Amino acid sequence: MKDVATFYAELAESRRREQALERTGFVKPPDLSLPIGLEIAIKNRWMISPVMACSVLADYSARVGYGSAERDQIEYWYVRHARTNWLLHTGESDVVALEIDFRVARHCLAYLASDDCSWQRTLHLAKKGRWQYLFACETDLPSLDERYCGLSLHSGKASILLPPSRTLTGVEIAYADQYAQLLPAPEWLFEAVRLDQAEHSSSHFYQD
Repeated sequence: MKDVATFYAELAESRRREQALERTGFVKPPDLSLPIGLEIAIKNRWMISPVMACSVLADYSARVGYGSAERDQIEYWYVRHARTNWLLHTGESDVVALEIDFRVARHCLAYLASDDCSWQRTLHLAKKGRWQYLFACETDLPSLDERYCGLSLHSGKASILLPPSRTLTGVEIAYADQYAQLLPAPEWLFEAVRLDQAEHSSSHFYQD
């Protein structure tokens, strides 16, 4: 008997084959040039897809197809849905996004990262006064505890808006440095997650 994960993986692969059939006969314009945000996604082999909404909380009916990292599929979508937003599927892309509100997260970051500033060189983007730092990470990380004020993690089944996208108010989501590299998740981030899990386990033990 197949487990749930295998079933959904095979279903997704079947849907992607159907997507490929849908673009049969499609001829891309000879002068087609993708936005740099999509080129970055293709370069990193991220699973992305268009979404006909300005929020990652939009209903799944607003999403177009299953995530893809293939240039042909992304070019097809871009021609068909040029004015749409784009979603990065974090778990399928082996990416974790650390969202930071620097107005309230300074003390937490000083405690967690100490003098290590190297993680700030990774690809990151601006979104409504917050920053989302993207890291290569093959492990799905759970959300951080509320004590880490101003910090939140997007991983696993979570999706984030990716350039070229706009918020509900029309603000463009863009990379701070489009030439930055995708760096591995810093060790202090894993340590923060481990501490959270250890404390949660301890609290459940005493409650029992």
